[in-house]
Amino acid sequence: MCRPSVRWLALVLVVGVAACSPGACAERMVEEAIEAETGGEVDLDSESGTLSVSGPDGETMQVGESVPLPEDLPSFVPIYPDSAPRMVINTGQGMQISLEVAEIASTVVAWYRNQLEANGFEIRSDMVGPMGTVLACGRGEGTLGLTIMEVPDDNLTVITLMWDGGN
Repeated sequence: MCRPSVRWLALVLVVGVAACSPGACAERMVEEAIEAETGGEVDLDSESGTLSVSGPDGETMQVGESVPLPEDLPSFVPIYPDSAPRMVINTGQGMQISLEVAEIASTVVAWYRNQLEANGFEIRSDMVGPMGTVLACGRGEGTLGLTIMEVPDDNLTVITLMWDGGN
């Protein structure tokens, strides 16, 4: 036998779901679940395919088909031409950016090695392995880490940049 509170909850859920469009309800449910877990504000936009999260301390995360690069990304941090940002995390002290580009990894790695030196970075570590290339660089007080991995089945290369402050 159902208790009255369970019946009321079921009725409220049925009426609530019937009162809004399925896409909007699903988006709002996901947003509320993430907000409850993180304490931040969430915007899920199924039309653009993006998820944005703003944390309580000013940190932000955007994930999607095409997200904007951070406005405070220093101009000397090289971004591969024609690459598409898929994820941006900005903590205020540093940031992580994931890019995708339709290019073979060896071409991307060569471009980054050249651009890093041209932009005043010292390449402190350069590791090449079966999964890709990892570069650890410094410029002044800042550090930049890169991982460059080819995804042959998708004909693309994934670039992950991790910038930690400095000028």
